Amino acid sequence: MNATSIVIDVLVAGGGTSGCNAAIAAAREGVSVCMVEMDDAVGGVATRSNVSGYHFGSRGGLQNKVDKRVMARQRVIGGRDSLSHPEAKRSVYSQLLQECGVQVLLGHICCEVLMEGNKVIGIAAAGPNGRVHIYAKVIVDCTSEGDVCAAAGAAYTTGREWDGVTHSYSLTPRIMDANEKTGELQISLRNFDAGWVQSISVQDVSRAYREGRERLLHYLTKGNGAGRHLASIAPKLGVREGRHIVGDYQMNISDFLHDRHFDDVIARSYSHYDTHARDLGNESDFAQMWLIVLDMFKKSGYWCDVPYRSLLPRGIEGLLVASRALSVDRDVSMAVRMQRDIQKIGEAAGVAAAMSAQQFIKPRQLSVKQLQKRLVELGVLNETDIMRSQTTNLLFQSGSLAAMPLTYDYVTGLNEGQKQQLAEQLCEYLGSEEEGAAVWWLWTIGESAIKPLSIVLEISDQYARRRIAAFGLALLGSEEAIPVLLEVLQAKDNSSREHPRSLPRWVAAIVLLRFLNSSEGTEHAIAALEENHNAGISSCMLQYLYHTCTLLETSQQALLMERLKRWAASPEAGSYYTPPESNAVLHTKWLVALWTGLIAAKCRDSSAVQYCEPFLQDSNEIIRQAAQASLKKIEHLLASEEAWEGGQADV
Repeated sequence: MNATSIVIDVLVAGGGTSGCNAAIAAAREGVSVCMVEMDDAVGGVATRSNVSGYHFGSRGGLQNKVDKRVMARQRVIGGRDSLSHPEAKRSVYSQLLQECGVQVLLGHICCEVLMEGNKVIGIAAAGPNGRVHIYAKVIVDCTSEGDVCAAAGAAYTTGREWDGVTHSYSLTPRIMDANEKTGELQISLRNFDAGWVQSISVQDVSRAYREGRERLLHYLTKGNGAGRHLASIAPKLGVREGRHIVGDYQMNISDFLHDRHFDDVIARSYSHYDTHARDLGNESDFAQMWLIVLDMFKKSGYWCDVPYRSLLPRGIEGLLVASRALSVDRDVSMAVRMQRDIQKIGEAAGVAAAMSAQQFIKPRQLSVKQLQKRLVELGVLNETDIMRSQTTNLLFQSGSLAAMPLTYDYVTGLNEGQKQQLAEQLCEYLGSEEEGAAVWWLWTIGESAIKPLSIVLEISDQYARRRIAAFGLALLGSEEAIPVLLEVLQAKDNSSREHPRSLPRWVAAIVLLRFLNSSEGTEHAIAALEENHNAGISSCMLQYLYHTCTLLETSQQALLMERLKRWAASPEAGSYYTPPESNAVLHTKWLVALWTGLIAAKCRDSSAVQYCEPFLQDSNEIIRQAAQASLKKIEHLLASEEAWEGGQADV
């Protein structure tokens, strides 16, 4: 090997969850492959972050063969019946890479992208012996953060729109536990949320390792792990979210939930909306609708197509992205990030890269039909995936619509009479276990669903049916729902599903009053802050007060700020992000302060700025960014008339 340069057909940057499959798949297509990995071992989160079991995801392709070999290896080196031993998968991947002739450079990080115009022709990687230039016909970016794409100039997003906060990370320990059935000792993992990290910042990642170990020490000495034996700590953070590269197509939440069929599908994904956020009031309106109003957390998994265009960074040639950094919006990223799915996407990208290299064309010029044919042969896709027109997502299991193959195109394509008829059938499910899906479809139908919902609201003598009918009407923008929403608030309706992430129905009522821009829940919201410090509840109350406070009289605003400041200064405010029984106890006092400042700015309170100042120099970059974003908004509000004219002024 030349000490300073390598010329290869396909370069895979990143040897983690998707990278190993991409490199092996490309090599098996008959091209020369080099894989560069900054870590000192391959395999990604399963082998380096101790997240070695699968959660949702779809089977198929190379990963099936890998998993079979991993299970056999576990029986030799030890492990449970599930995929749980990191060394088993590490060694299997290492062996497969060697068998396929992949050149693997461990301990090397991409430090420069080599380009000709807008085409990536290679990278410079830095290792213990200095830099090595690797030139390739096609590059596959399998780094978790899409580092090559970003360095090449591709656009990307990170975190929540208003404050940049991402999923919490984990630093997962492996604990010696007694098997509940046999009493025998076994190794188990504890994949708990340890805090927030700006994963594209070296300084903040370094801080997160220190913070994660502090949380782990607390878990083992004072928390739920006291008295248990620590077997190991993951050498790598388990980062759930970072960059989202903007590709030729960016998948949206409608694509995911409605399982939209794409002509350029290269893999199928299967998951639920798996957010780790507990402060749901700070998440997207969709997240609040889906999880709080419809209470649909983990009702079931949902299938969706992953289009080839989501692997093509917009405006960049010679490059594919095939990690969790692929082109999806943030809501979709909650689901399209499971290990099985990312492994399949990696394999598809590896095959696409090999075919492009063999044909001396850019990945964007590759015939998708040829690629799909090969992916079917490899088991990544099924023949039916390419031509399907139906889905199993959001279908009913009982009632008059049990046999109905509902799809987005079908529902939105109905005429007015047909929509009303379908809405009447959907209203039959209100008050049942399937009411969440029914309201989703009623919302999809739109204005034609208002009359059937109004009839339920008017004639039903069942509180549960009237309540969910009001929820549906509020989602459709009808103020007819407000009296029932206030009734739910007044009754402090605490009913909810059994899932621990579910919030009471009265919280859903506050969310919907915000959607309707109604200030009639103000007293309930501020009282709820004073009574309950749960992050899910308090974040919804603060979001509501921010959006509606300008609808209040000046005297009412003054009273609101007096009570809000008193609450924000209390030791309990922001202390209950995770419940006390959690493996890591996290707080969000910074978010409480920032929202207090934002509400103060909209109420003409000159003290608003001071709520941001303590966090502008916080050691956590996520908190610093949120404080900077809030300060900028506060200064804008204080300098303009927007805050005093009423209506919404979005963060």
